[in-house]
Amino acid sequence: MTFFFALMAMLNPLNKIPVFLAETKQFSPSLRRGLAVTLSFAVFVMLVISFFAGRLILQVFSISLPAFQIAGGLVIIVYGLRMTLEKTVIPEMQNEEEDGFAYDLDGAERNLGEIIVPLGIPLIVGPGTITTVILYSDIVTGLGDLLLFHLLMLAGTVITGTVLLFSDPIRRRLGKNGLEIMTRIMGLLLLAIAIQFILDGTGSAAGTWLSTSLPAVLNGTVPA
Repeated sequence: MTFFFALMAMLNPLNKIPVFLAETKQFSPSLRRGLAVTLSFAVFVMLVISFFAGRLILQVFSISLPAFQIAGGLVIIVYGLRMTLEKTVIPEMQNEEEDGFAYDLDGAERNLGEIIVPLGIPLIVGPGTITTVILYSDIVTGLGDLLLFHLLMLAGTVITGTVLLFSDPIRRRLGKNGLEIMTRIMGLLLLAIAIQFILDGTGSAAGTWLSTSLPAVLNGTVPA
């Protein structure tokens, strides 16, 4: 479950409400809802690709997991600091008209390309989110873990899509102060997760060096 909380902190759908509304304010409410649904599906696909391709990329470039943990922790720290310190800008929106809460999925498919960047990549699935998926994929050791991992990613994207789906009502309910508070809480959580990544990576790297390189240095087989 630690992965799920880390993933939700990185996805942070409440923080994406202002940008989503700003990027889709020219669309009708039904088209905006359709875009929320299709965008969440695209996010899930990108997370799955990150899960399967991430470790392969590390192997191709001969990057150890501890090194990636430290680098990933530094990247996530930047995101956490931005969420904690930056102001949340909420666009002015007119109240949505009553349209039976319809979904324009056909129009969403045609217009998804307009918002997939920057909303899908890199705003929702950015370096920090990809890093989180790759780092936690190390705990997957069997089919059960694999299914659970993907169910958690699916749950995260469903929650993100639901928040975007109701983005305008949530904006009106929470207001600027509510969104600011939730964003800062998520930012603090990210900072703690990032520091833990760095500590784990540093500990693993130090343990490897002590068990392999240090004895060789003491025995004089390799130069210090």
